Amino acid sequence: MADTENKHLASQEKLLLDYMRRLEEQKDEHMAVHLHLSALKPYNRRDHHIRAAENSFENLIKSLHGQLFMTKNSDMFFFFKAAAQAQTETVVQKVRFLFGDDPLLENEDADENRFSTWYNIAHQFEELLHL
Repeated sequence: MADTENKHLASQEKLLLDYMRRLEEQKDEHMAVHLHLSALKPYNRRDHHIRAAENSFENLIKSLHGQLFMTKNSDMFFFFKAAAQAQTETVVQKVRFLFGDDPLLENEDADENRFSTWYNIAHQFEELLHL
């Protein structure tokens, strides 16, 4: 089972890279957010926690406003149309709330955000591509 899951995540990373290459032509229309779930404590990275975080993006994905990718280390990348930024911010806040008891979030200063990194793909495409 774990081997199958690792292969799935490896293919997710390949799909992410392929998606980004295709997105290069439309980068002015898209943004991205990287959720640093790998920085959470292990007790917050259990499968059911990760699934709950993934499911939070379901409505945006179904309405064709974005695409979600998981990496092997449990980080998430969500690419979305710029017009859906407000909805995406709301979803990220909900996911953040799921992990509100984690030291990563408890010890965060008001002006720092260690949970997520936001990208304007038009200006930060190369930076995002090299993560």
